[in-house]
Amino acid sequence: TANNFYGFCSSEKETKMTKINFNKINLVKIKSSNRRLRYYSEECKGLHLDVLTSGKKVFRFNYKLNYRSKYFTIGEYPLITPYLAIKTARELFQQVKLGNDPQLLKLNKRIELSFKDYFIDEYLQIKLNKSSHFHWLLKKMG
Repeated sequence: TANNFYGFCSSEKETKMTKINFNKINLVKIKSSNRRLRYYSEECKGLHLDVLTSGKKVFRFNYKLNYRSKYFTIGEYPLITPYLAIKTARELFQQVKLGNDPQLLKLNKRIELSFKDYFIDEYLQIKLNKSSHFHWLLKKMG
């Protein structure tokens, strides 16, 4: 059998997978149990819903990059709708196909500039651009 996205033979993995359509009706029906449950999306490869013992339902995207399996947490249901989870997972899938690591991109977005870095890299550049534009305008008029 051919290897699927996860690197497992499709016949082995699919027998253990519980696939459902991700819509509000199906997700509301899912109840928590004494162990964690995982439901895979029929609409989007790599997207699954983890149902924790506490009752939380969390959308996650499973991907493989540089021969390593990784997970990207999209968000908790019902704060994240099934439609938004599928849309996000498809965008993440495209990022992985381009060779980008979604986890790395997420971490880079969190890093904030220090005041010094912001002042030098952003603020001064804006001021310099405005003042040079102002001087250029004066030269052109006079």
